[in-house]
Amino acid sequence: MAAGDIFDKEEGGFYRYSTQQDWSLPHYEKLLDDNSRLLKIYLVAYSLTKIEKFKEVSLKIMDFILNNFLDKKGFFYASQDADEEYARLSLNQRKKTKAPFIDKTLFMDFNCYAIDSFITASRILNDENYKKIATKALEFLIKNLKNKKGVMHFYDNKAHDPYLLKNHLLLINSLIEVDKLKIAEGLLNKTIDNFSDKEGILLDIKKSKNDFGYLKTSRIDPEENSLAIKILLKLYQKTRNKKYLKLAENLIKVIKDYVDPESIFSASFTEVIFKN
Repeated sequence: MAAGDIFDKEEGGFYRYSTQQDWSLPHYEKLLDDNSRLLKIYLVAYSLTKIEKFKEVSLKIMDFILNNFLDKKGFFYASQDADEEYARLSLNQRKKTKAPFIDKTLFMDFNCYAIDSFITASRILNDENYKKIATKALEFLIKNLKNKKGVMHFYDNKAHDPYLLKNHLLLINSLIEVDKLKIAEGLLNKTIDNFSDKEGILLDIKKSKNDFGYLKTSRIDPEENSLAIKILLKLYQKTRNKKYLKLAENLIKVIKDYVDPESIFSASFTEVIFKN
């Protein structure tokens, strides 16, 4: 992938997707979501193999994110528009050209992926500055997108609904990664109270009177429940509180029948089982 045109070799970062199997002819939009998750993959690959190319790609991704997506308040922007003409310019030519439009909306899930990846970078590359960047972003999320009802989805100078399970879980995971365990435990308890059905399975949406379309219907997402299991086990390992272990064991028991073994989304559940 990094050798193909889907990777921006001038400014760093991956474009959204390729139209060809050889990673050529990309769609030139860049998302925080994609780049954050790919960043963690390349960092872990470098950690396991010590292949310098993986480290180089990781650093280039972070360069792009920090130069283009990091707000002075600490949070990360959502995306940069596709611009094929700009993408084909050299770095020196780009400096003389107006850059593509950047969507400065803060999305909770995108920011949590970035926080997780920068914490990973701090650990693997032994650079405390990356953790400081992640912690500042996390503190902004806690202050501006978390309230008594739960965790909100996005922020454009003010925070907005809906209250989604995924956002709660990702924020809890970020809190655990920086050892803000009391806040993580409080938010986890609220999440379980607000999203659990009678069996203890977590539903993907907390319903609101302002919901419309698909938001009116809650569903069971095995991938998100797998993330919940992973978080519960992390908290058990950190606190040794058997409550979290029991909740994880019960969730494994009740969610397994909803996991399609032929689906790519079953990978999250499989990873949790084999790692624990």
